Parts: sequence; C-alpha cells; structure tokens
Amino acid sequence: KADVQRLSQQLSALGPRQALKRGYAFVMDGSRPITSVENAREEMTLLLQDGRMDVRLENVRKEDPFGEETANL
Repeated sequence: KADVQRLSQQLSALGPRQALKRGYAFVMDGSRPITSVENAREEMTLLLQDGRMDVRLENVRKEDPFGEETANL
C-alpha cells in the first residue's frame, strides 16, 4: 500500500497542474496542444495555473529555445 501511495504522489508531481504551478503554460488550438512553431495558429489559447488567455500570433521564429536562431519561418 505504501508503494502505491508513493507512486501516486510521484505521478501527481509530474502532472499538468504541477507543471503550470512551476510557471509553464500550455498552448492550445481548441482542444489540441501546440508543441511546435510549425503548428502555430493565428489565434491560440494559453493555459496558466490561474486561468486562460486568448492570444494572437504576431511573429514566428524557428529556433532552439535555449540557443541560437536557426531559421525564420
């Protein structure tokens, strides 16, 4: 029983709500997640820990998010 409880806590710590609490946001196109700039839409929704924001796309750059720009789209 203790193992199940420990694993449940670990799984909960990795869940989407915890990611939002750590400062991440989910970018959505309706019910579909946007995971690449290639899938970006003109209008999207950001899910944050305390609500949602409707956003409009202004500019897209394909690049390593932690490095240097690789190409403009």
